[in-house]
Parts: sequence; structure tokens; C-alpha cells
Amino acid sequence: MKTEALSDILNGLRKVLIGELYISPRLSERLIFQAIQSIEGGTGSPVDKLSDRELEILELLGRGFGTKEIALELHLSIKTIETHRAHIKEKLQLKDAGEMVRFAIDWVTHEKK
Repeated sequence: MKTEALSDILNGLRKVLIGELYISPRLSERLIFQAIQSIEGGTGSPVDKLSDRELEILELLGRGFGTKEIALELHLSIKTIETHRAHIKEKLQLKDAGEMVRFAIDWVTHEKK
């Protein structure tokens, strides 16, 4: 991802160049969290339905970023962020933006435990 440290990017490039798979430390933590939640709950986490970019946006929403701030942070257009937000609401079956933000805050809070 664009926000990764230069050392992580270089490590990733080195691994990919020798034919190995690379997952950033941040993404690997997120994947482990999701796997544990799926195992403990007996069912997949609702966030399992989201793409990597949607997860990134959900995390930023949970950390208090607004649409414009997310767009600036990720170097994307506001319209693109709005589209991702709509997909997140649809995939998680949330009725409105407020419910999505509350979900995002809860998710970020539980992810850090």
C-alpha cells in the first residue's frame, strides 16, 4: 500500500523478485485478526466481504477521517471514496452513513485489542 514504510516496500520487492509472496506487516495483522474472528465465531466476519481498499477506507473512517481526508490520504478522488463507502454499506448491509461510521469505530477499536 502507498502508506507503507520504505523498508517494507524494499523487503516486499526483494521477495517478489525471487518469486516469493509478500504481505505487508499491517495487512498480515489484519488478515490474522480476521482469521481469528472467523474461527472463534464459527462464521466469517462481516468485513471478510470487503476488498483491501474498502478495509483501508473502513479503518480510516473508524479513526475519524472524513471523505475528503480519506481522499487526500489515499490520493484518490472524493467520488472514488464515496463509491467505496457505498460498497461498504451495501456489503455490510448497513442502512446509512452513521451506522457505517459506528461500525467502523467499533471495528477499529476491536482490531487494536
